[in-house]
Amino acid sequence: MAAFAEFKAALKNTWLKYVRNHRPGLEVYLQQRGGKTSDHGRRPDAGLVLGVVTMAAPQLLEMLPTFFKLSQGNPDAMIDALDLNFHPCKELAKPRAQLPEGTTPPGSNR
Repeated sequence: MAAFAEFKAALKNTWLKYVRNHRPGLEVYLQQRGGKTSDHGRRPDAGLVLGVVTMAAPQLLEMLPTFFKLSQGNPDAMIDALDLNFHPCKELAKPRAQLPEGTTPPGSNR
């Protein structure tokens, strides 16, 4: 299970890097659309999140059919299982110590 936890952390890091690089557009998108999150925020539709992390982690493509079966075809359940059900802009606003390794808060020089 440690390997899966590391994989989920890498997916979260990938998603946050994407959000950091595309934040202005995503903030507009989130004002109009998106799913509610467990942290009382909003996140883009599951298809967008899964598309982004799949492009960065092609090995996820091999796992998606299994996740899809286990989630009974519910992409939001897949987002929950991968620990990606959070408001990405709120996550980036956290202090650096709380962010996944390799992710920098907005406005930093990285």
